[in-house]
Amino acid sequence: GICLVISGSIDLIQARADTLTVNVFDDSYDGTCDATHCSLREAIKNASNTTIILPAGTFSLTRTGPIENDSLTGDLDIRSPMTITGAGAGLTIIDAQGIPERAFHVLYPTGAVNLSNLAIINGSDDYGSGLNCDHANLTLENVTISQNTSTSYGGGISSVSCQLKVSSVN
Repeated sequence: GICLVISGSIDLIQARADTLTVNVFDDSYDGTCDATHCSLREAIKNASNTTIILPAGTFSLTRTGPIENDSLTGDLDIRSPMTITGAGAGLTIIDAQGIPERAFHVLYPTGAVNLSNLAIINGSDDYGSGLNCDHANLTLENVTISQNTSTSYGGGISSVSCQLKVSSVN
């Protein structure tokens, strides 16, 4: 037989799930997304090449703080390839009313980002108040973007060097 002896330390990399199911509507973040507690913010932070499933209901963004691009506070910063799928544009709602920022910021992911079957409402920012796509590959399908306000341009969507594909977007 063969005996393998390993001396020293081994770094284990935790495999990410192919699918994460959001199971709470609050905007909490403790760094974990599991079967007992997973917010939308936690799912986005833990996702990479992952599908995030959202149930019907309203996800109110409430974590205020300094503006950053890591989804810890304010908008939901998407920096990895992922698919976020709701139960329907009239059923799954992302509401940014509680923060003085846009709802989603898709920036420099290393692959495609897909948003489908959801609504994005009440974002408020200088531009891209519902969604700001920044140097990314983004597909929107059956998405409603409404009631977002901008002080400059792109009240609903702002696209900067973004490959944007839309289908059934209101």
